[in-house]
Amino acid sequence: MEINSFEYYCERAKLFLSYLDENNIVTILSYRSEAWVDLNVRINSGSKRRIKNLNDIIDNLIIGNNPLSFDQRFAILEMFQTNLNERKDALIKKKVDLFKKIVSNGIITSNIVINDAIVIQNSFFLPICESDKNVLKEIIHKSMLNRLDDFRAKHGLER
Repeated sequence: MEINSFEYYCERAKLFLSYLDENNIVTILSYRSEAWVDLNVRINSGSKRRIKNLNDIIDNLIIGNNPLSFDQRFAILEMFQTNLNERKDALIKKKVDLFKKIVSNGIITSNIVINDAIVIQNSFFLPICESDKNVLKEIIHKSMLNRLDDFRAKHGLER
């Protein structure tokens, strides 16, 4: 199965939900039956974008600040490696690369990337030091203020 294909994303999401089910982890996606229904709707839509968006959410759950333990997070990554031939460090590398890109640009223009940046900033799972997280925090703050100013200007609102 080709990484980044529709089938890959579908299988990856199924594996993640199955892991949560098999380990009775109810603190993440506690409405599991609804999560499975949502997954099946996305699969049946045939939309790679919709299933990829779900995988982006899953990625943020894996690295984010939540009740998953380090061991559980690594077990999920190992499961992806075993079943999908995804490198165990692929997600960590992807998020660290995104962090570096954000810092290099000094601004974030996308709501989705702002959300990812917030997850990265609050992650204890990624190898990013506190001082770098503080730099990211400032970029997030500046980016949100810029987006708010753009919204106000677009709608003729005063500051």
